[in-house]
Amino acid sequence: MKLFGYIEGYYGRELSGVERRRIIDRLSEQGLNSYLLGSKEDPWHRVHWKNEPPLSYFEELTSLILYGKERGVVIIPAVAPGLSYNFDCTDDEEALIGRIKAFESCGAEKMALLMDDLPLELPESAKSTGLSLGQFHGQLISRITNSIPSGKMIFCPTLYTNELLGTGGESDTYLLGLHSSMPESISVFWTGKNTIAETIDPDSCQTVTSIFGDRVIFWDNYYANDYATTRLFVGPFDNRDHHFITESSGGIMINPTGMIETDLMILDLFGKWYRNGDSTELDWMDSAKRAGVPESFYDYLPWFRSPFSFPSLTIISEENLQPLPFFNSYLVQWQSNLKREWYPYLHRFFTELKLRSGKVGTGPWYEQRFYPWSASRLKDRTSEESYSVL
Repeated sequence: MKLFGYIEGYYGRELSGVERRRIIDRLSEQGLNSYLLGSKEDPWHRVHWKNEPPLSYFEELTSLILYGKERGVVIIPAVAPGLSYNFDCTDDEEALIGRIKAFESCGAEKMALLMDDLPLELPESAKSTGLSLGQFHGQLISRITNSIPSGKMIFCPTLYTNELLGTGGESDTYLLGLHSSMPESISVFWTGKNTIAETIDPDSCQTVTSIFGDRVIFWDNYYANDYATTRLFVGPFDNRDHHFITESSGGIMINPTGMIETDLMILDLFGKWYRNGDSTELDWMDSAKRAGVPESFYDYLPWFRSPFSFPSLTIISEENLQPLPFFNSYLVQWQSNLKREWYPYLHRFFTELKLRSGKVGTGPWYEQRFYPWSASRLKDRTSEESYSVL
């Protein structure tokens, strides 16, 4: 089963049960089929994974899995034990297997083990095994599949992007070690050439597909902004090779923002790409209109398009570059739940328009908006003039 869906895998936000059901409804509507539950803010997922969650945790998971199943969406609970996993402790392994079996008892058809963001070498305590980290992970998964059918498991390796190749430790041998010791039916997550990939295509992903073939599922951070908390990325779903992904991989899942109204719009864009093989400007305008974005916002889209969009100021009119009209249009006049999510990012853009204009106010204007280093640098580059809009 190829997976095309949503990953709740970001920092800073955890969706409620009601919000998760809205995501499932939109996935179903768009013909998308999967939802991975891996919020970094879920204490039982990562930081306190060894502790037994309350009964209500599993009751809600069971309900969510059933809700998804009724709508053709596979719910994939995940556990990420890497921060505190003791590689030389059978109790930890038993606890990990117990958690995954509990997911299965809740009705999960697929489950994920995430071992990302760890050192790329086996800890000293486990080196007596004579294994490499990749081999150890592969054998751990093999032991897990003695209790859980291997076809239900997805693994996020410690080396999950080309960006980590050549960085020391086992970075150049990890994938081969993992492949040699892991069951053939296990799929692996991969973000692409970089953690936030500008392009996903055969050339940029050859390293991993040459080893795992169509068992690679792309974990796509294209829309994620937990690493860039002052920017918002909501443009068309660009530079993803539809034929390659749909025919030669295990699918693609997007890890977006955790803001429910924003992510529903993003799922519209993703769904259009999935069904049509492309994501066009017209698709964006259609999805934006459905989400209630003012039509005039299209003029500013280049600044909110993607992490790789750095447009020239020459593409926008001098009138639209004035701070006050932007403030009135998008921070005052536009009223909606989506606008409330976007407010900090719109205000940051407004602030940058003010910096460009030099109309930044007097007194402690910089100190109120920036930390000391940035404030002092910016003060040196702009003039201070009285300006009444915050």
